[in-house]
Formats: sequence, C-alpha cells, structure tokens
Amino acid sequence: RRRITAKTKIVLTTGDAGSTRATLNGQDLGVLGKEGEVIRDIEFTPTP
Repeated sequence: RRRITAKTKIVLTTGDAGSTRATLNGQDLGVLGKEGEVIRDIEFTPTP
C-alpha cells in the first residue's frame, strides 16, 4: 500500500493493473485493469 498526495495531478504507470487498486479523495476506483496488463500515464486530477 502506498499513499500519494498531490496538489494538481498524479500520473501513474503500473506493470500489473489487475493488482493495482486506486482510491481518489476517499472514493474507491477499484482495480485499474486486467491481471498482467500494463497501463501507462493514467492521470488522476482533483475534482472541485
């Protein structure tokens, strides 16, 4: 588990999207893709 804080945006790359779960501002976004899937440059930005 890793917590990341940013003021404007976070850009994430994962080598196994199926084992990467995201939570943004307390909302569980779930896993980011399929097991073994590589996903690059996913942007998370704050919502007003």
